[in-house]
Amino acid sequence: MGNMGGSFTFEADHFTLGQKPAKFDTLRIIDTIQEVGDATNLRVMTVRTKVTWTSNMTAYANFTGLQKVGVSGLCIQGDMVLELVGEAPRPPFFQAARGRFLNAPDLSFDVKAENSALDAVTSLDSVKDTLRQVVTEQVCAKLVIPNRMAFKLIPDADTFRMLHPRPRGVLRLKLVRAEGLLAKDLNLFSNASSDPFVKITCGAIKFETPVIYNTCSPQFDFATFLPIELPMDQFVLFEVFDKDVITRNDHLGKAKIGVKDLIAQGGKERKYQLCDANDNVGSNGLIVVEADWRKLQIGRVPERKNSGGDPDLCYLFVGIASATGLLCAHPETHYWVEVQCTHRQGLLATDTSKPRCTQKLQLKPVQSTLANLTAEKQAEAEAALQEKLDLCHRYGMKDADVSKLLGVTVCKESKEDKTSHAEVMASTVMWNRPLEFFLKGGHDATITLALECDHAHAEKRTGHHGGMAAVKGMMSKLAHGTWSDRDGCAVLCEWSEKVSDLIGSGGTTDKVLKATAKQGNTVELTVHMQLRACCEPGTVV
Repeated sequence: MGNMGGSFTFEADHFTLGQKPAKFDTLRIIDTIQEVGDATNLRVMTVRTKVTWTSNMTAYANFTGLQKVGVSGLCIQGDMVLELVGEAPRPPFFQAARGRFLNAPDLSFDVKAENSALDAVTSLDSVKDTLRQVVTEQVCAKLVIPNRMAFKLIPDADTFRMLHPRPRGVLRLKLVRAEGLLAKDLNLFSNASSDPFVKITCGAIKFETPVIYNTCSPQFDFATFLPIELPMDQFVLFEVFDKDVITRNDHLGKAKIGVKDLIAQGGKERKYQLCDANDNVGSNGLIVVEADWRKLQIGRVPERKNSGGDPDLCYLFVGIASATGLLCAHPETHYWVEVQCTHRQGLLATDTSKPRCTQKLQLKPVQSTLANLTAEKQAEAEAALQEKLDLCHRYGMKDADVSKLLGVTVCKESKEDKTSHAEVMASTVMWNRPLEFFLKGGHDATITLALECDHAHAEKRTGHHGGMAAVKGMMSKLAHGTWSDRDGCAVLCEWSEKVSDLIGSGGTTDKVLKATAKQGNTVELTVHMQLRACCEPGTVV
């Protein structure tokens, strides 16, 4: 069973590509180069097409934990970009593949409830709209640019270079005003007017302006920045609405503008006609948009001054690969890395006070790391490892020394039982998680990386009373730093350095950060970092 957030789940065991083959319209193939920061820039074969795909997916939402509303026969139609990345000397001749939609695809599906009462509810337009919104949000979070589906075609391909491309540049976008909008609200003592606001969408990135009341010519002056990966293919959608408190918001018009057209403006204002829901132009008014383009340049630390009006704006990519040398207090302990930077800019309406975080993962038993071996070879490897462990313990070696020598850690269930529940765990956690930051003043920015852990089932094992104290005692053996009562985690190791010192003049680095924990074991965190500076405003992509 798969989980898509909250009580919304899908039956992964019964999920296939469907009975009908995916339908592709005309294919447009482009050969491009992806800059990666060294002499081995990647060749990328890009295929753009409109795809229609009907799956046999069955998903459902739980109501009160008892009843289910099902979604089936999902059909997805949209503009898709497929990329084959990095040439290889042998089949399949490329190192990785990536796929994503340029915008939220059109969705259609069937809805059916478990009983007649719920079935009547799901037939309501408002309920269908809500379900469609939920499914669309899940698709956007996985498959709409800047998100993507990506996988390696060659196992030893570089994860961050192949699967996580950087933005080509940053588009500064300003919605100045609107003129001649439709009047949807009748006023008793004045002319009819509207309460307009605008939804701005670029792929999976969305913004919403404040509402301007009682006017058909609102002055918005709403500015934001958009990271752009495919400037020749992406577009920005402006949708103007009249705000209503009781009824549904009225649609006043829309404008779909290509990013390449916005770049061509060169920082000047331009008027765009709004069209209605049927794409008819002429009676819905217009919007005035200002835009300029800043290409992201690799290979230099940003200067202290940028005459374009936004000093030192830059993009920082932090790829958290793995941590090794971990010692485990319990087999269900989770590990993750939190990353925070000074000088952050909330260009995507993000809360800059909150650190970015990897997924929370557990150490894996050594047996699972040998899964690719035959049963005979796996048994031989396990026996050899057990022999080494017995030899180490016979000579009284500490767990920290065993971890360093063998690359594993012995994870015990409790102090009282030191052998019967012992389990040999791999001492490495692999995240391969990309994290992105926009900074202003990159030369002075400081980055802090904290390796943290928790204990998921401590209260279940120790009882309600005194459970947290027991966990704290367990974690105190591991923690390099201090226990945090606020978020229930222990900071094992922490690194804090200036971004410019870590990356240097080349703009890209692969680093192994080391720290010594209190037990004496050395923890190594492998990261890939890249800093790209915004160039002067221009029209070159």
